[in-house]
Amino acid sequence: MRKLLSLMIAAALAAVSCQSYRQVGCAPGDRTVLDKGWTLRCDRTGESWPAEVPSTVAGVVFPDDVLPADTAFFSGSWTYSLKFGVDDPSRHYLLRFGGVGYRAAISLNGQMLSSPDTTFGVFAVREYNLSDLLRRRNTLEVTLEKARPGDLNIGFVDWNPAPPDASMGLVQEVSLHCVGGVQIKDVFVNPLLSDDLASADIEVRATLCNLGQKAVRGCLKGTTDGLDFSQEIALQAGEKREIVLPAAVHLDNPRLWWSRDLGPANLYEMNLAFEADGLPLDRESVSYGVRKIESGLDELGHRFWKLNGRTMLLLGGGWTDDVLLRDSHSSLEHQIRLAAEANLNLISFENIWGKDSYIYDLCDRYGLLALVGWSCQWEWENYCGVPHDRFYGCIDGPEMNALALRYFSDQVKRLRNHPSVIGWMTGSDRMPNPDLEKGYLDLYAKLDNRPYVCSASGLSSLAGPSGNKMAGPYEYVGPEYWYDAAHRLGAAWGFNTETSIGMNIPQMESLRSMLGDDIWPLGPAWNAHCTVAAENMHDTHVMQEVVAGQFGEVADLESFVARAQAIDYEGTRAMFEAFRLNDGQARGVVQWMINSAWPSLYWQLWDWYGIPTAGYYGVRKSCTPVQILYDWQNRAFSAVNSSAEDRILEASLRIFEPSGTELPGARISLELASGSIVPLGIDLPKGKDLLVFIEGGADNFYAIPAKGNVHDWAHSNWYQTPISSYADKRFLAALPQPQLKLERHGGEFTVSNLSPYPAFQIVLKALRPDGALVPEAFWSDNFFSLPPAGSKTVSCSWDGEVQMTCGL
Repeated sequence: MRKLLSLMIAAALAAVSCQSYRQVGCAPGDRTVLDKGWTLRCDRTGESWPAEVPSTVAGVVFPDDVLPADTAFFSGSWTYSLKFGVDDPSRHYLLRFGGVGYRAAISLNGQMLSSPDTTFGVFAVREYNLSDLLRRRNTLEVTLEKARPGDLNIGFVDWNPAPPDASMGLVQEVSLHCVGGVQIKDVFVNPLLSDDLASADIEVRATLCNLGQKAVRGCLKGTTDGLDFSQEIALQAGEKREIVLPAAVHLDNPRLWWSRDLGPANLYEMNLAFEADGLPLDRESVSYGVRKIESGLDELGHRFWKLNGRTMLLLGGGWTDDVLLRDSHSSLEHQIRLAAEANLNLISFENIWGKDSYIYDLCDRYGLLALVGWSCQWEWENYCGVPHDRFYGCIDGPEMNALALRYFSDQVKRLRNHPSVIGWMTGSDRMPNPDLEKGYLDLYAKLDNRPYVCSASGLSSLAGPSGNKMAGPYEYVGPEYWYDAAHRLGAAWGFNTETSIGMNIPQMESLRSMLGDDIWPLGPAWNAHCTVAAENMHDTHVMQEVVAGQFGEVADLESFVARAQAIDYEGTRAMFEAFRLNDGQARGVVQWMINSAWPSLYWQLWDWYGIPTAGYYGVRKSCTPVQILYDWQNRAFSAVNSSAEDRILEASLRIFEPSGTELPGARISLELASGSIVPLGIDLPKGKDLLVFIEGGADNFYAIPAKGNVHDWAHSNWYQTPISSYADKRFLAALPQPQLKLERHGGEFTVSNLSPYPAFQIVLKALRPDGALVPEAFWSDNFFSLPPAGSKTVSCSWDGEVQMTCGL
């Protein structure tokens, strides 16, 4: 009996032991992402936490905290450990780290694979051959040290407080790749599209690595879209060679990849395998798109971009990851869908964001262009931690140059198959030093054929002029600013790679989550959620001044928030509309920023909780492909068609005084050619406060004061052009509270204005039982206004409680 009991206990312990080991694939070509089952240990205290990878230490230890403040807690070393099992340790296995932050000692079963003096740099990809090191049961340990001043680390710069652990962690995928002897790596599927778009030769590049001690003769086989190709290849023992097939496949009438505003985002799949003696040794699959990207400088020196021969107006936003890198695939898809439904066509990834490639997969699928490059955290001493050069930033000297070149090579290889990626910018506020850029250009000529741009700002380097501008603003300016005819600063000309009107205030429910009991009056709690920029934008004083200047002093929270949201809607919308109306001289605009790394009041089209701001709906309206838009400087309306097809636009333009009196309007019926901008020649009454409703087609609305904003251009700085005299919008605050009716029919909501005067800023809110807003509730329109006796039907994917607010 005692022996039987001992056997039962031993079997139970063995079962527990087996369950604690993660099993990995053992067929040639299997790739196992080592994401679950990790343990994170603080080596200073011995305390441990269950972990998933990719992650940062702070994100694991404080998964529910917005931003833990104790940086000392993260001192010393921290160790990630994982137990995993393989059924056949005699095979070749390759251990791959997509990114380690920042220094690492890596060991397998107690045997050191690398040490911190050689394993550092967060954008470097590392791979280790585990042949002869694996057992059936294995323990992998990665001991980390956080970045030091001068390290080329992930950076959040000035838009939120820095992560207290300096983003220490395994911040990209860790995976194990089983190989039968010859590895396929660094695959590049390069579509060479004909000028008439009627055919494409698909160039395939792949590096083959013979991991064995004997020569191998085999066949590289590929298939895509039902077409096959093959190439006989002989490799010497230990040989590594790039194979280039210039026209592996020819496609007639290929299904092109377009940005979402111009057509479908068609994708293909390329499957490769290497076989020897009839046995598969490795395989690789790559998604790609057939399209042609071109860029250059126009006659005015502005950078332009073409997709499949069509000149694009880039309308986008600057991306950031969560400050503790806690984004999930579902949260990323939610945000990419928001960007797509805002009618944007570009996301700017300054910092090459993403814990894996999923966000770029989403851009491929949703038809969102991606402009990627390095962030300015390496260009300013207060962020990088070493002195900077006024033109070249902080990267200087052979060691830093070498690390940046390794970063560049690894990241270009990682992302170059994504059709959404249209180009690389190797500088942000500044540009690479000449030695570094020479290395970049030499590498790039071998790795990719997309456009290369030296800087997001207006600089000229070895590669020539960037053709971009980064002249602000980053703080509030009025709608008139963007239409400046003198082409000053950030106004609608050229390619403005980052700009904003400053505070994009969240909705009330998000504010309550952020600020709690300190929500009113405005004070230090609010200021703590502004930016950490040194010169300005670190408190609420500008928005308070604008609200008071345009609407008068406010005495309560609800009035302040509603008026700040009205300012955001109008101002952010006008920024995008001006670039659309000046298409030809304007080449693109990027809202700084599109999202937030933590709960913030500044620079966001949706907040950290995934809830759209008022500005989001203004942008969605302004970027509707076929639309009637208002020029705030010339008091003129134009019809625009940025879709890929000719369209017929039929609409009514109705003009009201605040009292509800309707003034003579206009009926519009136009044939709009694709890419056209047609002035409508409609004169507005002067000296009156007006509410203008555009009904039919894509509806729109403008509240136009008799007295507009006057900008003091002579006193402009890098972040703002001051306003010497504010627009008078008190007529909006004085509108009577309208009588509204909300009717619901399934997923459609009809709002009717039963009053004889306009209803301004109607906000629909999908609420959870706890009163929080529902991020997954996608409204087809919101923050809209209605004329007297008018109605509007919008859709929403929410079947719970919906509330409605209106007015200021």
